[in-house]
Amino acid sequence: MKKTLVTAAALLTVVSMMSLTSCQKETADGAKQFRASMEGIASDDGKTTLEGTALNWMSGDQVAIYGTAGRGIFSASPLTPATTAELVCEEGFVGSATYRAFYPTTITTDGVNVTLPEVQNTVDGSLTEFPMYAQSNDENLMFKNLCGALVIHLQKSDVEVSSITVTANTNINGQFSITYAGVPTLHYMNGGSTSTTLQCSQPQSIANGKDFYIYMPHGSYTSLSIEIEDADGNICTKTTKAGVTIYITRSQTTRINLGSNSLTFAQRFPQGALPGLFSVSASQQVRFSQGILQYHPATQVFRFAKDQCDYTLKGARATSMFSFDTMWREYFGWGTGNNPNASKAELDNLTGATFVDWGINAISNGGNQSNIWHTMSKEEWDYIVNERPNAASKIAVAVVGSEKGLVLLPDNWTLPTGCSFTPGFTSNGQDYSVNTYSLSEWKRMEAAGAVFVASVGYGVFISAIPLLGRPEGFMYTGTVGGIHYWTSSEVDSDLPLFPGQVPDELGGSVSITGVRIDVNDFSGRGACFPVRLVKYE
Repeated sequence: MKKTLVTAAALLTVVSMMSLTSCQKETADGAKQFRASMEGIASDDGKTTLEGTALNWMSGDQVAIYGTAGRGIFSASPLTPATTAELVCEEGFVGSATYRAFYPTTITTDGVNVTLPEVQNTVDGSLTEFPMYAQSNDENLMFKNLCGALVIHLQKSDVEVSSITVTANTNINGQFSITYAGVPTLHYMNGGSTSTTLQCSQPQSIANGKDFYIYMPHGSYTSLSIEIEDADGNICTKTTKAGVTIYITRSQTTRINLGSNSLTFAQRFPQGALPGLFSVSASQQVRFSQGILQYHPATQVFRFAKDQCDYTLKGARATSMFSFDTMWREYFGWGTGNNPNASKAELDNLTGATFVDWGINAISNGGNQSNIWHTMSKEEWDYIVNERPNAASKIAVAVVGSEKGLVLLPDNWTLPTGCSFTPGFTSNGQDYSVNTYSLSEWKRMEAAGAVFVASVGYGVFISAIPLLGRPEGFMYTGTVGGIHYWTSSEVDSDLPLFPGQVPDELGGSVSITGVRIDVNDFSGRGACFPVRLVKYE
């Protein structure tokens, strides 16, 4: 694989601005009115973006202006997108000069230093909220760009990009101070990291070639890597060749071209694993499998369901009866990793509670090797749900597509653009519609690390009614019994990990189910529950 990055710098054209008459007008409450200009040339595309060589104000863009009396928030009001705009006070009072102005308003909290974010969002073919700064002794504010832009041009058929992460040899986000001598210069102070991620609100096709813009501080970068993630979670990583320096210059673009021959994608995570990391103790994290465990008795093959909403009996009626002889099954007696076909009689005759993990088996689409995957204990489930930092803010009931269940957020979480999440339960349960996701929305949530624990129902082996020539069968309860999954450790009763209870549509309390001491009880080994395996990291 070729590792060298091809680079070329293209200067932004800076146009001399027309001379402006000093604006001394004040509003009725004494707030000053300002006029803003900026580097760049006019464009018809709107919004304050960097498009090749154009930056423009658009009506509604907000800037924060600081003076002797404090801070004011001002909105731009050009009639059409333009490089100049009147700024109308929305709130606050700035007093007199010297004035310091910031765009966007979110980059500063003190009017002195700025913070560059670790996550930026794409605008189709351009860059949004390109940070700018102005300093003036009157009401004419000439905004100067604080950063340069790295333009990454990608082209490859049948690939959609979901994110791009740039990692440098020095901090490229966090808090910076500004020195100003006609143009601003950033100086790193603290916080932040060496990696900045450009997040796509929706996967972007690069079949016909596409530019992606990431703003970075001025600097000479002797080591730079670019990690491109596609819509399926596969990654391609490109790293600068030894001795190559990438120059990012304030108010300029540096272009990197990567075509089909240099883009090779591979799986980021172990086969069958989801990206999110979840703490199950103070020192251990896990990744969830892509779906529940399934087994085919005729071929003796284990696999994971194709996604988190998939299960064999979807749409089946409650109390329906089935035979597992010729179909994929996802309901097992407890601890039957060494005997997934155990009959009800075999399970009922067992004494004690010896657990054999299903993860001892090779999972065909989960690495296809034994002992990669594991069933979590009740203590580990409890840590995810109740004990890890900010646990209560990372769980809620939800609907994904048409399936009800629980959403669990990973330890480190950034909500994808265009998605929402409302955590927790009330004492009477929470309406599922509070968190309702289309399949495309869920794809973005999942790519960010979210896990869906679907309500796939449970059942019990029946021995009194012959089914398809066998002396026993399986009676399916449907999804009316809550959310139940096996744990690897015993509990005295169903383990009510989650506060409150689910709405009436499901009935019963939400629980991850451990076997009871009385293995002949309905919730003992003979009950049939699904299994969701994890991989320890």
